[in-house]
Amino acid sequence: MKRNNGLSSLITPWVLITAIVLGIVGIISLILILNWSRPTRVPFGVVTAALTIIPAPTGTNTPSPTQTEPIQNPEEPPAPPEGELDVGDFVKI
Repeated sequence: MKRNNGLSSLITPWVLITAIVLGIVGIISLILILNWSRPTRVPFGVVTAALTIIPAPTGTNTPSPTQTEPIQNPEEPPAPPEGELDVGDFVKI
């Protein structure tokens, strides 16, 4: 009479093969799902061109006012003098 060895009777070659196959299928499915939901890579120039707003012609030729100095926003601090770094500038070390 064969004695039941507990866990060793549960781990048979068919159980191992089934577990390995299911594991491989699960990993491949996970990779495919994650790649499917990832946004596609679009070249930077295409994104910039898509976000560019081109004004529609209105039919009237109103010249835009010319300015000698750019108007500064009162909420923005003045630009730093030439040669000095501004907040957020990248520095190459």
